[in-house]
Amino acid sequence: MGTTAVPNFKRIPAAAPAPVSSLNPTLSNALALNEHVDIETTNDITPTMVPIPSNPFPIAVLDTDQCVAARQWENLITGVGQRFHSLAEFREALRKYSIAHAFNFVYKKNEHQRVTVKCKVEGCPWRIHASKLLTTQLVCVKTMRPVHNCQEVASKAPFRAKRSWVGNLIKGKVKEYPKIKLKDIAVELKSNYGIDLNYSQARRAKEYAREQLLGSYKDAYSELRFFCEKIMDTNPGSLASFSTKEDSSFNRLFVCFHALESGFLQGFRPLLFLDYTRLNSRYQGMLLTATAADGDDGAFPVAFAVVDEENDDNWHWFLTQLKAMVTPPGTPGQIAFVAGFQKGIRESLREIVGGECYHAYCLEYLAEKLNKDLKGHLSHDARRLMVHG
Repeated sequence: MGTTAVPNFKRIPAAAPAPVSSLNPTLSNALALNEHVDIETTNDITPTMVPIPSNPFPIAVLDTDQCVAARQWENLITGVGQRFHSLAEFREALRKYSIAHAFNFVYKKNEHQRVTVKCKVEGCPWRIHASKLLTTQLVCVKTMRPVHNCQEVASKAPFRAKRSWVGNLIKGKVKEYPKIKLKDIAVELKSNYGIDLNYSQARRAKEYAREQLLGSYKDAYSELRFFCEKIMDTNPGSLASFSTKEDSSFNRLFVCFHALESGFLQGFRPLLFLDYTRLNSRYQGMLLTATAADGDDGAFPVAFAVVDEENDDNWHWFLTQLKAMVTPPGTPGQIAFVAGFQKGIRESLREIVGGECYHAYCLEYLAEKLNKDLKGHLSHDARRLMVHG
């Protein structure tokens, strides 16, 4: 098996929940928390009259030129007697309502039957209490103090971003623009809703949105066996295989479609480039590739593998799978494999393919190695002249 240098071919490098109509849409007063009305047995609400200022929400007002989307949430909660289908719907409406009115809240009670919430700013009188009705599964706002006195403090309170909530908010945008940048997500949420997100919050929200649209990584790995079977069923002549470790975790995956194998054998020079690159996904790993060069020196993918790391064993396994596809019995001629100095390639080619192939080094790799070997012996300009001419 000879070793030659060849020319350097191109390398692979929710909508807001709609609350049930209020029992009294014209109600303009609220109950103090210590007042009680028997809402279970009557539809007539006669609360104790509490004077309310003309503007019951004297907290930070959203800029009319910004937070356009949040303004639709300003009246999601109207007052005592308003009904919701569930406590989950009430909590969702409460969160959006607080964003629209630029304040934060804390739960005093958060149970299966009732929810009591107060403004997060100490001393602010704003409160609301809702619970399930005895006769139905509906949830009713029993008491509410709608007045804030924390304008300056509340307007600066950071939004408590939940991964799932923000993820659902941006799911449509992620579906439309799968490669949207985290910075753009943060800018859009600030512009539309007045929500400030840091990098970590935006990343977690985008991950959640992608999981809702495409499924989780864990689910995808569990479908690998089905994935490989379907590739070979729907693409006769293809090869798709994977293996797991002793603890049943993912080890490696190999895929070569019959159309790519057939195209290489029938229409390309017997020349394959072997390379690898690191995968920047949650579970990382390495992508091993075998690529041909077409008549215009463009890249033509022949086969690929995903492995846990780049080492002798994985290259040996990859080349074993590749040989079965690109050197079938009766194939005329010998294939030249072009690679760098990856671990195990030379030995694996000699062992697996033997005299049926040539092994060549990419000129770019040779130049890089020569430059590295000369470092410390020659100046930078001298090395550059010698390597690049």
